[in-house]
Amino acid sequence: MTFRALTCPSCGAPLPKEAVVQVVECAYCKATVAWQRTVVAAEELRAVAARALGKPADGRPTLCVAGVDYLVEGRIASGTHATVYRGHRASRIGERVALHVAHDAASAAACTRAFETLARLGSSTATGAAHFTRRLPFAIGAGPARADDRALPHAAVYGLPTGFATDLETLAGRFRDGLPLEHVVWIGRRVLELLDFLHRAGHVHGAVLPRHVLVHARDHGAMLVGYSNATAIHGRAPLQSFEDGDERLLPGEVVEGGALRPEHDVATLAAGLLHVAAGRDERTHPVVAALRAAAESDDSTAMAFHARLADAAREAFGPPRFVPLHVPKG
Repeated sequence: MTFRALTCPSCGAPLPKEAVVQVVECAYCKATVAWQRTVVAAEELRAVAARALGKPADGRPTLCVAGVDYLVEGRIASGTHATVYRGHRASRIGERVALHVAHDAASAAACTRAFETLARLGSSTATGAAHFTRRLPFAIGAGPARADDRALPHAAVYGLPTGFATDLETLAGRFRDGLPLEHVVWIGRRVLELLDFLHRAGHVHGAVLPRHVLVHARDHGAMLVGYSNATAIHGRAPLQSFEDGDERLLPGEVVEGGALRPEHDVATLAAGLLHVAAGRDERTHPVVAALRAAAESDDSTAMAFHARLADAAREAFGPPRFVPLHVPKG
């Protein structure tokens, strides 16, 4: 009897038997592998890969981080500690990335902490890690950087899932009266599920503000960014450098530099959702009432608030249903 061993051409790891009939992803190196009957010599494969990885000379700005060149495509946002650019590895098949460039040497420490936190979370073995780590920025590389011939104090490179193009603050601003409550509910519940994973992994985000929530409108997904204030549970926030207006959304203990608890993340999220919601002053609406109660308290776990938000939505809108998010143009 003859057996055929299916191995990844990139790293040599075993592939599942489905590889003979469909395209699969290597569980070890994440390479995409398609079965073909044609045999390719390893030397030829390496030569093709070397040509593909060659840096294209197209004159675009280049950022070198940890010895790897990335082409800068445009600015995404500017935060307290870093400016974020869209880019990709400087090769013909380079993966797309987010490039976080620290504003100055003082901000470099905050960017380093955020990168280290995300690297730890990315390797977490907490229940649900295989799913929820896909909703976190993927830490690729960090360190001193060079932009063309100019030295920079620090930059970090992250892989981001596609489709998360808008933050909650910007999204809500596209609606004249605030984000409709039906969408506030599903965005809030997606973030709470992610927070539950973070807390079980032993971390507190420390700044679950609307600008740190990225939304996937089509697939009803949400992810969290902005980890410079993250710490271990009961640790003290590394920095207290929030932007104007953040204090009204954060529990007093967080603003004052106290020990951070998971409940602080939940209260901050509730306050942020209330801030961007349509009808936020309508105190009798079940969803608004649930948001207000959670925002004014700091004793709720993520999944307890998740359940209360689901109950409020059922009371207000009936049985759960998918409500497409149509973002106004302009």
